[in-house]
Amino acid sequence: MSLTNGSDSLGHNDKSKKHALVVPFLAQRSHIDGIYRLALQLARRGVTVSFVTLASDVPTRKDDKELEGLDFKFLPYNESLTLPFIRSVDDLKEFIVASFVHLQPILQDLKGKQDAPTCLVYDLFCSWGTEVSKELNIPRFPFFCSGAVFARFVQESPRLFSHEGPFVIKEDGSAELFDGTFTIPGLTPMTGPELLEQLFKQPQWPIALGHSIAEADGLIINTAYELESPQIEEIKRQYTQQAAASGRKETELFLVGPIASFKDRFPAEPESDSPRPESLQWLDSQPFQSVLYISLGSWGRWNPDQVHELAVALEAAGQRFLWVLPNTYEALPAGFEQKMRESGEGLIATGWVPQLQILKHASPMNCRYAVDVLKIGVQVGHMAWEGPSLVKSEEFERAFKFLLVDYEGKTMISSVYELMLELQDAVAEGGSSCKALDDLVQTIPGQYACISS
Repeated sequence: MSLTNGSDSLGHNDKSKKHALVVPFLAQRSHIDGIYRLALQLARRGVTVSFVTLASDVPTRKDDKELEGLDFKFLPYNESLTLPFIRSVDDLKEFIVASFVHLQPILQDLKGKQDAPTCLVYDLFCSWGTEVSKELNIPRFPFFCSGAVFARFVQESPRLFSHEGPFVIKEDGSAELFDGTFTIPGLTPMTGPELLEQLFKQPQWPIALGHSIAEADGLIINTAYELESPQIEEIKRQYTQQAAASGRKETELFLVGPIASFKDRFPAEPESDSPRPESLQWLDSQPFQSVLYISLGSWGRWNPDQVHELAVALEAAGQRFLWVLPNTYEALPAGFEQKMRESGEGLIATGWVPQLQILKHASPMNCRYAVDVLKIGVQVGHMAWEGPSLVKSEEFERAFKFLLVDYEGKTMISSVYELMLELQDAVAEGGSSCKALDDLVQTIPGQYACISS
């Protein structure tokens, strides 16, 4: 790739300009929002950002006040690329392949420009990031929006799904199901049934992700050291060992989270002509710290019998709740939703909810993470809810009362508040996450460093 001399509108030499090509994983909104906020932080630090997204998403994004004064542009996919309904890893892989195919015209256009990107920042789920960085001859920085626990699992996946690990690969390419307990250094012990069944059917995907991050120029994780220090230390240790064995430079870690907690330059004002979501209206009327938020996320699927048991427990416990239930809605006891709505005790949301606003500045957590890592949750039943095991309503009721009524539960809530204060410090000016973003910008090369003969 060759570049010619020149200067931008501010008089800066093009050769020193840093330019990040940012590619989100478009099948999940939380992934898009996370990497978009990361891109805004890079742009606020003087990096030119080219953000790849769906054509239908561009008009809304362009109206974002946070873009004012930033060198930030959108590169839309062809309109023929639309979001599918992701029901399995098969659907996921199909969409990932399709998005890579549709990305090719964008890459070809970027190659011929003077201000071509000098680095690639992409969602880890875009498993073709390695190929893109090689094609453009630029360093790559995969982004984990889910924190260090998941990053550590991905880092270990090539060993887990191998003859050395617990999940042996069979001749047909699938992995043998493993019901026992296994250990990943840095994480608490897990069992095979806790993992998505699709990972056993197509283990090549997590294996590929693990190999991808092993050779990345840097790893960006939506976390802070204060939150996940054991996992972060183990990730670093593994990278140090890999670098020593291969002779290549050690992969750098950039802990930039929680990315959603960085303050906006222009806080959004409520739109008078836009109704406030029902879930937020309902929360506005509830006492402070009195509501159980129940959600399995976009990948979670509720077992109908489990839905029924949980509903029975919620009614018996008498605790306020907001329950996101996009599927198996029909499994609720007859008249349950109406009774809860009329009593004001609970609200069931069957569609999308503004989770970030609901949780304020707290990050979503799975059950194991809350219980075993942060020590701010209580376990109900087995860690895996799939298969024949069923958590009975009495166990749920016990957990609800423990968290919201008992002294020990209230102590856990206090721990959450302490964590929140630590994370606020991390994203404040001079905080660890703020400094990590500055370090990331320093690592991104300028145009002059990307010139090759």
